Amino acid sequence: MSNLVVRFLIIGCFLLQAALVDAAGPTSKLCQAPCSSNGNWELSVGLGLGLSTNPLKGGSDIPLLVRPKLSYYGERFFLDNLEAGFTLWENPSQQINLLVLPSLEQLYFRRWQYAASRLPLHPDFSGGDGPTTAEPQPATPKLHYRHTSALSGFEYTFSQQGFEFNFQLLDEISGYHSGREMRLAVSRDFLDHWRISFGANFQSRDYINYYYGVYSQEATQTLPVYLADRGGWSKLVRVEYLKPINQHFALKASSAIKVFSSEIAASPLMEESRVYSIFLGGVYYF
Repeated sequence: MSNLVVRFLIIGCFLLQAALVDAAGPTSKLCQAPCSSNGNWELSVGLGLGLSTNPLKGGSDIPLLVRPKLSYYGERFFLDNLEAGFTLWENPSQQINLLVLPSLEQLYFRRWQYAASRLPLHPDFSGGDGPTTAEPQPATPKLHYRHTSALSGFEYTFSQQGFEFNFQLLDEISGYHSGREMRLAVSRDFLDHWRISFGANFQSRDYINYYYGVYSQEATQTLPVYLADRGGWSKLVRVEYLKPINQHFALKASSAIKVFSSEIAASPLMEESRVYSIFLGGVYYF
């Protein structure tokens, strides 16, 4: 494998790590400090200590040590870490954007997290409804590989005097599950350097079953078949602290909690119905 490919994969892993600790809902794409809409690329790197818990049975907690952020804001096009978008309409406090971004559910199912698990992944099973006539087997289950699916849709943001509202309506476009996700988030600055965000994510039945369902091909006597019969809402809260020290450095702390919908929490793959994330460190702005 070439050095260029290796570097690309490492950067991608770091960006996915950064996304995990920010999993408590969407944030506004309105360009605010330290970002600027002058068409320049901007890079910051957070270094510190943190982790995100894994709700799956046998899943390992995910360390969060490096939090890079790469952004670009042009006249219409923008890139914010893993999200790319195009602004269709805007005024000083509002935007309507077209978005393309990945789903992050797959991160819980990465192979290394199942090294000591009784739920190994089976890369040859692509998912879907599949045959329904197979009887559950007593052998160790073979879970189908959960791919990182791509989402696309529209976003509306409103921001004024430290208050932000964000709405996203997204459809899966990579062909793995044809699911839909709807995201709502409200954020507010308070005191000096603090921000709190409340959010809710709706995921459709197909979305939930692709990642958290157990099909007949996967089931055993200890892992029963499970398919949600409807979509569900997950709730999210995030608190952030950011204090600039100078032009290039700031202190950073964040914590988040995600409470899964009852449809996800009922899956036999789940050990916990909540995910916690925390990060303490600093951010360097290049």
